[in-house]
Parts: sequence; structure tokens; C-alpha cells
Amino acid sequence: MGTIFRLCFVLSAVGPYVGGFQVNAQEKPSAAAGGATDRKWGDVVGGQALSVATEKSAFAPGERIVLNIRFNNVGKADVRATLDGTLDIYEVAVLLPDGKPAPQTLFAKNYYRRRSGSRSYPVLKPGRYYADTINIARLFDFSVNGKYVITAKRHVWKDGGFKDTATSNPLEIVIDDRGSPPTYEHLRGGQE
Repeated sequence: MGTIFRLCFVLSAVGPYVGGFQVNAQEKPSAAAGGATDRKWGDVVGGQALSVATEKSAFAPGERIVLNIRFNNVGKADVRATLDGTLDIYEVAVLLPDGKPAPQTLFAKNYYRRRSGSRSYPVLKPGRYYADTINIARLFDFSVNGKYVITAKRHVWKDGGFKDTATSNPLEIVIDDRGSPPTYEHLRGGQE
């Protein structure tokens, strides 16, 4: 499946940074790609929109990168949303600074092979959203300095079924090791 990884983590799979819950939407994206606040949104599809964000835009290699995902019902009707106690519903893609897909970590490759689970389809009321967080540094290799672009996709309810796909806003982050603490190699003066 390449570097697009269908996330399917139970709450303990990636530590405390995986989970989901439904809350009242305090930020409603407009029909355009932007939003009512600084949070950026993908295009509205079937009255639903998807957004990804991080708490900051620059990280050091090896640092935890918590991706905050919001799936918002901005339409006027109830919709069904795929949930199963896991994050099997998101396809996250990460592009390296050279534009190529970022490689998956060994953890991601092994977990993907053994995923399983059942699904439920609860109703998502208008003006409400699901919020999830994922430590994507456990899933993709962020060891190269430079700008990365992250997007997420999920199937959305439209015309009585999951017939379309919502894509999030593209999120740019920077990996820069110049501010990182010294490694063991640096402390030894680069000598073997």
C-alpha cells in the first residue's frame, strides 16, 4: 500500500496520542476551503470537512509529532461516520522534502499487517465533529531535514452510503536538527 497507511490503532497502540471523541463544533469551516478560524480545512464534501493540524510547525528529528484530525459535519443533515474504536478510517500521506512519499516505520508496516476489527456507523449531527490525535512520528520516517507535507483522507457519507472521500488541508511542517540536543556521536567529537 506504499506510504499511505490506513490507520487502525486501538488506544494503546501508539501511546496516549491516539483516540477519538465527538464534541460540539466550535469552528465551522465555510463552504470554501478556509474556515471561520485560523484552522484550515479541506473542501466540503457532502456537508463534511476534514482538517489536520499540529501544535507547532517545526520539529527535531525523533520528536513526537502529534497530528490533530477533525472531521466536521457542516451540513444540515445527520450523517453516518465510520468508527470502530480504532483509526482504521484515515489514510494519512506524508511527502518528503523532495516530494516523494515518506517511508513507513517498521512499527507501521508490522501493525498494518496484523490489523483487524469491526466497524460501527454512529450518527454525526450537524454542527458536531469527531476529533482524533495520532503520533505520526511512529508511522513515518521524519529523519531528513526539510519541509514535509501531510494530508489525511477518509470516506464520507453521501446519498445513503460511503460514496465519496474528504481530503484534509495540506499541512506543512519542518524537520530541522540544528536545534536538537547533541547526540552521543557529537559528545564524543564524531570519533568512533
